[in-house]
Amino acid sequence: MLALFADGGRILKAWAPERGLGFDQFVGFVARRHALSILRSGRKGPLNAHPTDPVDLENLPPESRCRDALRSTETRQSLERLTLELHRRLSPAGVDMFRRLFVEEESVSDIARTTGRSAESVYQWRARIRKAALEVRTSLPLES
Repeated sequence: MLALFADGGRILKAWAPERGLGFDQFVGFVARRHALSILRSGRKGPLNAHPTDPVDLENLPPESRCRDALRSTETRQSLERLTLELHRRLSPAGVDMFRRLFVEEESVSDIARTTGRSAESVYQWRARIRKAALEVRTSLPLES
């Protein structure tokens, strides 16, 4: 909830129902993105708050440790395949928009300002890229 109201409610003000997400879905999207950002960065992560005792880790069955490592590797490989296929399908401008919107997570207004495009154009690119990603996801065997 704090993220929604930070910077004078910048994120909350960005919600527009005409873009396809209801308010509950938008809040859920923001919460997931915020949580993933914290987990990815390693700062303030739940694993940092209470470190696991090394003895407890040693007592985990080897299958559990292997399964977690395998799942992480499969996810990374799936994302790499998805990214490669998107790069193949998108124009150079689309690849740039993909990088800005989904990799660097730049705001639509920042992209519009720095590229000279309208916000509507950036939203259209976002919709096209999401559609292409969905097509890739359903057409490629992304899971190992």
